[in-house]
Amino acid sequence: MVQGMTGRHVLNLRSGLGVGGLLLVLFAAAAPWCAAVEPTPAAVSVFSAYMRGVEARLTGQHRSQNGFLAPVAVGQGGATRLRKGELIVEKLTATDLSSEGAMLHHWRGTAFAPGATAADFERLMKDFEAYPQRFAPQVIRATVLAQQGDGFRAVMRVRQKHVITVVMDTAYDITFARLDGQHGLMRWMGRGLSQSVC
Repeated sequence: MVQGMTGRHVLNLRSGLGVGGLLLVLFAAAAPWCAAVEPTPAAVSVFSAYMRGVEARLTGQHRSQNGFLAPVAVGQGGATRLRKGELIVEKLTATDLSSEGAMLHHWRGTAFAPGATAADFERLMKDFEAYPQRFAPQVIRATVLAQQGDGFRAVMRVRQKHVITVVMDTAYDITFARLDGQHGLMRWMGRGLSQSVC
């Protein structure tokens, strides 16, 4: 989630697999080198149930200006840190599904964008073809498959490299919406995931 404020103008932009930066990362205990890894039905079920709960909470939260933004859990200095340009990333939950060969991670990122409006973020985030340049080196490819009004169907190839390299081919249903001129959101619903672990 990217949150930006200009005086009293606030915008909320949510992104990630699922909702609110929700990311299901799958690890295979004995995956062959660069083998494809698919989630088990039980892992998908846990992810879907968690996502439904998050969606219900966000739907209620986005109905009013006062509750539109989630509070940043960074203590008294949070607003100052954001205004100085610091990106604040919070780990909301991590669920161990090791018996299913998976883990569920839910993170939220907050940033201050001086002078930005909801329309500015919407223009930036709707330019999917530019994602590989804007979000390199993690985003390798982003393609829009279909668009209907403010709804998009898109696919992305993303890469995470730490000790091992994980490449994920992901598919999303993406919706842009606005509460008013100062409050907008982008909702990403993951439709599928395949992963290679190297």
